[in-house]
Amino acid sequence: MASEIIVENLNVTMQKVMDKLGVKSYKIQIDGKSEIGDNYMGEVIFFTIFSADDKRVYNFVMKGAKSSEKLRSITPVEVVYKRESFIYTEVFPYFQKFIDEKNPNFEFDCVPKLYWVDRSPRKETLIFDNLKTKGFKLHDRKQPWNLEHSLLAMKYYGKFHALSFALRDQKPEVFKNFNKNLPNLFEDFSRIIKINQIYEEPFKNVKELLQKAGRNDLVNKLEFWSENLSSIFENLADENDKLVICHADCWNNNFMFTYQNNEDASPSKMAFLDFQLSIVDTPVYDLAYNIYATCDKSCLDHFDLLLETYYKSLSSSIRNLGSNPDELFTYEQLKQHWQKYSHIGIIISIVIIKLELLDKADAPDMAKLTEDGENVDDYLNVKVRNQEEYNRRILEIFTHYGDIVN
Repeated sequence: MASEIIVENLNVTMQKVMDKLGVKSYKIQIDGKSEIGDNYMGEVIFFTIFSADDKRVYNFVMKGAKSSEKLRSITPVEVVYKRESFIYTEVFPYFQKFIDEKNPNFEFDCVPKLYWVDRSPRKETLIFDNLKTKGFKLHDRKQPWNLEHSLLAMKYYGKFHALSFALRDQKPEVFKNFNKNLPNLFEDFSRIIKINQIYEEPFKNVKELLQKAGRNDLVNKLEFWSENLSSIFENLADENDKLVICHADCWNNNFMFTYQNNEDASPSKMAFLDFQLSIVDTPVYDLAYNIYATCDKSCLDHFDLLLETYYKSLSSSIRNLGSNPDELFTYEQLKQHWQKYSHIGIIISIVIIKLELLDKADAPDMAKLTEDGENVDDYLNVKVRNQEEYNRRILEIFTHYGDIVN
């Protein structure tokens, strides 16, 4: 069950939420919680409110920060919850205001509705609409996406990024303020987590894999990344190429889908989850991270279609919001950004694919690790049981990267 502190926080918070909704008498039923490995710095609780006033049923999700003092001493829990709160209380409402002003027919329905936010230290909480009750489902994180899932994600990323491009074009001071409030988070993480230590063992394993495959060209790139890892994460894109507000946490556990005719192969809608790591950067940060963390060769073979689908969605959405994509970001510029920045997706995926393939029993519990005095720098270096699948996925994304990037 959920921790007593989280449940107590839930009861106190829901008094305020239901009062805001005009409901005085109600019953709370806790339906479940996130599993270990799904949310490393917080706890997610699914619950239902039964109103005695109007007999309505409300389905919510509570995302609460873990209160462990040791965990907070080695991870920037407060920082990432503030970041997500800013996205939901400042950025998304302004996006909607901008849409209402420019084109009310433009749909921005790809994130769960926020009902409440509490920024109090050690009680950081967000209350969302429960998308599960609306037919949305998580994809099996152990399985790569098929082409239909990836194409839908490219369409949604195109619409999402278009709002930044149009806002940056028409309301530059507003976008400048967002940019100021969404700095790179690497400095916050690097104070307490040694990035080189996290990647030391994975880089070694990938190097051996590439050598066996005869890809010395990629070994050279890997060695360069290893020697410059902190600089890569600290600087990411050039200042002039930081064009959009990025989702920036693009592995397959941070998306939900609805499906046509209950067939899990053909998604019809998608929703983004988790904006705790959002930054302003190149659109390729999101695209490369998402594509390399969720695709295998069967999907990567259609890379041109993925990029074309993204740009078609981006350009049409920018036009629908009153700006000219030919002046803001051409398809040729997108391909140039891929050449310059797609390595970040590869580097992140070296670790992320390992997390995706973990069995539930093997997923690290960061709070427990810190309480037990374990070295959290090693928490991402847990062993996957299906090493062959990991090797296959890694070799396929590296091969694709090497064949695409000059």
